[in-house]
Amino acid sequence: MTADPQDGVADLVRRARHGRAPIREQHAAFTMLVERFEGMAFATALKASADVEAARDACQEAFLLAWRALPDLRESAAFGGWLKRLVRTQCA
Repeated sequence: MTADPQDGVADLVRRARHGRAPIREQHAAFTMLVERFEGMAFATALKASADVEAARDACQEAFLLAWRALPDLRESAAFGGWLKRLVRTQCA
């Protein structure tokens, strides 16, 4: 049985944006989010740009924006869809 990528996403988002947690714990939680969603993000970017390097750049920018705007995400479990939208915006 394969783990659903959405399992624990809300918890990881909460841990990544927990203002009182040590920064290394916030970074560790966000790193886990990146690892979970990097494949989806790259596939989305590659479909939108059809250029490997441009897709990589778009993903990097989208994850950076996600890290910075994480406190603004209203629904923690919606991280995947939100990230996909950020990736598409970076490709536009």
